[in-house]
Amino acid sequence: MPPDDPDARNLPAARPPASPVSTAARAQLECIAGPDKRKTFRLAPGATLIGRDESCDVALAETSISRQHSRIDRVGDGWVLKNLSSNGTRLNKKPVEEAPLANGDTISVGAKTRLRFVVETVAVSPGGRPQFRARTIAPTEKPEEEAPSKEEGEPKESLFKRRKKLFLALGGYLGALLIIMAVLLAMRDTGYHGPSGIPQLTPVDMVRVLAPLEVVDANGLKTEIRPQSLRIVDERAEGILAEGEAGNSAFIRKEEIRAGKAVVIRGIRSSLSRSPFPSSSTINKSAADQAIAQALDLYTKRGQSPANLFKAVRGFQAALAELRNPGYLPDTNADQVYRTALNELIDNVQKEYDKALLQEKIGHDQAAVDGYNRIIKMVTETENPVVKNVIRRMGEIRKRNPKLK
Repeated sequence: MPPDDPDARNLPAARPPASPVSTAARAQLECIAGPDKRKTFRLAPGATLIGRDESCDVALAETSISRQHSRIDRVGDGWVLKNLSSNGTRLNKKPVEEAPLANGDTISVGAKTRLRFVVETVAVSPGGRPQFRARTIAPTEKPEEEAPSKEEGEPKESLFKRRKKLFLALGGYLGALLIIMAVLLAMRDTGYHGPSGIPQLTPVDMVRVLAPLEVVDANGLKTEIRPQSLRIVDERAEGILAEGEAGNSAFIRKEEIRAGKAVVIRGIRSSLSRSPFPSSSTINKSAADQAIAQALDLYTKRGQSPANLFKAVRGFQAALAELRNPGYLPDTNADQVYRTALNELIDNVQKEYDKALLQEKIGHDQAAVDGYNRIIKMVTETENPVVKNVIRRMGEIRKRNPKLK
């Protein structure tokens, strides 16, 4: 159309083509229940680790949460939750191993902690930057501060107050940590009785004095001991010789144990270290060599069955019995494997027992029973004090909760 066309004056001016609208998303976790309630955690661009360890992106305070409990991965335009703990992770109250996340989902970890998954989607500004709302700062977080100018330095009083608050917070945290450690040590050293009232297994055999007793000490003098836990030094037909942390010793008669004034708490280490095989009347080297060969073979196959490690330890102990229990195996290599296998077995059983006991204390009955069953599969000896203890604990749990598997 020619520029001097009179009709062109009535046409609207040409507009530039509209640019496509783009959006950006940012995700965060809001703690809505548990010790960290009201805290907010921004998710990392790639993977976000959730757990009790301070190195985690989302570090939580609840003790029943695993050190590395779960992880959230950014996959394309979405997020995926993955469970990393044997204690389990729940999404909207349902246990999951791996599941996609949607805005508003609730993630439960530990006994009390719940996290709400929140996604904020906004349009990208013309300059190419998304205009997100200001993020809520968690109570324990410290916002970024601008460096003070040379003309207007920060007042000394404000800096002092901020440092004072920081030191008070650190002091409170360390104090709480020391109290928790003291309670845990007391629970173990005093023969803590779990929810079922069954004495908790300890690393060593102990006798727990429940009421003041008049006992005979190491010098044959009668004395009174108050309720406390003592390490068992020797067992005899008449009673138990025990020793306290302060060096005090006492001979506790079996009648007092039967009367309920004292209770014997078997230890995991001694229950697995104590050989059930009587010493042979004569040395049988051929039988000992055969038992050692079988034990070495079982040790190499310990990953194939939960019971193989325990059977290997018992094989080495059978060899010692055939050699009249000299205290060590003549073959240096076999003796070293025996010591390694025994320590590995004790460590595995102790860890599994501690985890199951924790599940029992926080009310996760099914997880506790599953843990105790794993111990029974590891220690295939019905008369072993470890097995007797976990069977009794499972019996008490099932009395409270008959619907368990």
